[in-house]
Amino acid sequence: MTTTTTAHTAWCGRGHLCNLDEHRTQPQTWRTRYGSLIASLVQRSHAKTAYLELRIRITIPADEHTARQQAAAIAAGVDSAIRTATAIPVRRRSG
Repeated sequence: MTTTTTAHTAWCGRGHLCNLDEHRTQPQTWRTRYGSLIASLVQRSHAKTAYLELRIRITIPADEHTARQQAAAIAAGVDSAIRTATAIPVRRRSG
């Protein structure tokens, strides 16, 4: 197994979570009425930028048409929430 070549950060989960030249926190899970949200903080060993890694499990209908509509609406809502929280402007498509 590859291990990091830099000192662990104070928040690093260490062990198998910390490898491939990056540091990661222990995953945090929030159970919600719609499913669950799993979050980890990740930082490449050589970089000064941290990343938030999110995994979301959402219960949606088995009906394919409804599931596709809900999936598209959920993706658009998540994108909008992230842009709002991080102040990233929407890039306009030309054409």
